[in-house]
Amino acid sequence: MNGLGTTGRWRGASAAVLAMLMSVGCGPRLDSGFDSPESGARIYAITQAAEQRDRSAPTMRHLVAILDSDDPAERMLAIRALEQITGKTHGYQYYDDALNRAEAVDRWLVWLGAEGLTETEPMLHNAEDQAQATTDVQGDATSTR
Repeated sequence: MNGLGTTGRWRGASAAVLAMLMSVGCGPRLDSGFDSPESGARIYAITQAAEQRDRSAPTMRHLVAILDSDDPAERMLAIRALEQITGKTHGYQYYDDALNRAEAVDRWLVWLGAEGLTETEPMLHNAEDQAQATTDVQGDATSTR
């Protein structure tokens, strides 16, 4: 025996299989960023933004939009990233009720505007917003015919 024992062989084999699956695209796509449908990819994007202290307008808008997420883990990481990047929380607590979080998100939106980090079109925060926007666009298209 080489001293690895059964546990060591399984650990090595598991790591090899995982590496192989990820290399052929069977693993999570962590490079998809903030717009990924996968929570893990969004969390990865949040942590990368915090580590790089990315203060670019698109990143800051995405981080503020994530404060409105249904996922408390995403909200917690987003506010920690914003605090690390800006030194501010604007009173946002990821565990607050929806009303208090919405008020704090509004403060963040005002701050984004004051910093010149806003955009002309609103960001779509979740699937419900995206579905509504699609319905609105389809309704506009049928009403102009």
